[in-house]
Amino acid sequence: MINLLKFELRKLRQSKAFYIIFSLGLISITLIMLLSKVITDLASVLGSPDLNATNMLLTALSSGSFASLMAIYLALFACSDDAQHTIKNIYARGYSRTAVYFSKYLVSLGVVLVMAVIYMVYSFLFANILGAPARSIPAYQWGSLALQFLWLIGLHGLYFGLSSMIGRLGVAVAVNVVGITIVFGLLDLLISLIFVRVKNFNFSIRDYHLESVLVTLMGNKLTKAQLLRAILLPIGYTAVFVTGGWLVSRRREV
Repeated sequence: MINLLKFELRKLRQSKAFYIIFSLGLISITLIMLLSKVITDLASVLGSPDLNATNMLLTALSSGSFASLMAIYLALFACSDDAQHTIKNIYARGYSRTAVYFSKYLVSLGVVLVMAVIYMVYSFLFANILGAPARSIPAYQWGSLALQFLWLIGLHGLYFGLSSMIGRLGVAVAVNVVGITIVFGLLDLLISLIFVRVKNFNFSIRDYHLESVLVTLMGNKLTKAQLLRAILLPIGYTAVFVTGGWLVSRRREV
């Protein structure tokens, strides 16, 4: 397993796509912050400036298209060996399918968590350079910040597991980037049509989409229902999709 982890890390260091994808994320954050600075300068004339380094740190993962870029990166990482037909060579060295799968999972998860920290620190420092001072963080926002990393683990499990199940690079990218959102939108529409005549029916399947969880973490204090969703949904997504990807990878013909 240790040798597999080293092998995956070496491939990662040699991957141009990895550097391009996350560089685009930093560029995107930079542009968004510059635009925010311009808007804030205009708003300050009206006495309502709102740009500060602390807020940029807390919202770094919701800006700069981090989730979309992560979706593309994980599809590339999970499907690369199948796409390049090198997976047979790895199995031929005596490594089990389970070891190969979870070495990819652990390396990609570690990369995503490290890049999230880098994005947050970069957003904080660049905001300070722009003259946006840091502010104290309320206690509940520290909890929200910690839950963002749990959300990230859940989103990683979703994208990595789905990509591993699909096994085809182009399809995996499409499903990760737009397919999941489309499915939730169609399900929400279908449920609304089915229960259109039910009074006071306010259930929305979108509340169980991980993107909705992130939106709630960006707001004020969480309700008990929102807190439960923020904890249980990432755990559930990780368990279901990582397990699903593992089961499919064990049975896929190579």
